[in-house]
This record gives sequence, structure tokens and C-alpha cells, in this order.
Amino acid sequence: NGTAGASTVSVSYAGLNANTTIVFIPEYPKILITNLLSSNITAINASNGKETTFSNFSLPESIAASSNGTIAYIAVSGNKVKMLNLLNGNVIGSIKVGSYPSAILDENGYLYIANSGSNNVTIARENGSIVESISTGIFPDYEAASGNGAYVFVLNLLSENVTEWFSVVAGICWTYSIRDFLQFEAK
Repeated sequence: NGTAGASTVSVSYAGLNANTTIVFIPEYPKILITNLLSSNITAINASNGKETTFSNFSLPESIAASSNGTIAYIAVSGNKVKMLNLLNGNVIGSIKVGSYPSAILDENGYLYIANSGSNNVTIARENGSIVESISTGIFPDYEAASGNGAYVFVLNLLSENVTEWFSVVAGICWTYSIRDFLQFEAK
């Protein structure tokens, strides 16, 4: 259950829900949690601790929020990402992506959806339109962006390398070994 205090929010979800992702949206303020085995999303109002549950999300693996904090993007089974309007609780669309979408990153108005089963990343606009798909290493599963949002990094678990993407506009992509990166940083 979520509890709100003057300056902190503590969340204690454990057990059979098999939580996979937690996102904080400071504009509202809300905390979004995927509950994998319960096939739902929990939203906690960080101001008062009130919880809302959104159901019918088959095996929600990952979640991200739009740049304005009004839409949640939820990776679900069936090779898609559902778009949930957080203001009224309605599903407003879905994005067809690769096999087993496992991570979503919203950066500068673009969604980067790591598809672990098809070894690629689907890039889409926040409105759901597909920009392109880029190849990665084997089993892309974690994503991060640089502080200025110019670079997106994808950790490929089974090939033990990182795919780096330099902005949607420039379209430059390369993959390098984690060992090579660590050796480069050590010099």
C-alpha cells in the first residue's frame, strides 16, 4: 500500500504481483507500477496515497509516461504497447511492436521499445505512429538516456553488449561490447 508523508512516499508491493517497473510522474504527482502476474497497473497519488487500479493489461512488463505525464505506455503480451489516458483511465490505442516488448523509454517525445524476442528496438512517436525499428544485440532488456536526451543506450543481456542510438534525427546507431567499453573507460 502507498502512504504519503510531507516529503516522502514509501511503496511496499511484494509477493505475487511480481512488480516489474515503477515510474514517478512529478507533474501530477503519480507513481505507476506494473503488476505482472495480476495483469494490472497501480497508480498511486503521491500527494495523498490514494490508489487506483487499471485492469486488463495482459502480463504488463514495462511502463513509461508521456512527456506531459497524461499518457502511460504499457508493454503487454501480444507484441504491443497499450496507451492509457491517465486522466480518465481509458485505453486510447495500441502500438504494434516486435516480439516480447520488455522495456519502454520515453525521451524527447519518442518511445524506444526494446523487443527482447525480436532483438530490436521499435521507435515510435508519443501518438503511436512508428518511426522505425533498429537492430540490437541479443535480448535487449534495459534502456537509459543520456542527461541531454541525445543518446539512448540499450543493454543486450544475452550478447553482453550495448546498442547506442544517437537521436532519431541523426539516425546513427552502433553496438559495442561491454568489456570493450569498460576497458576504454579504464584508460
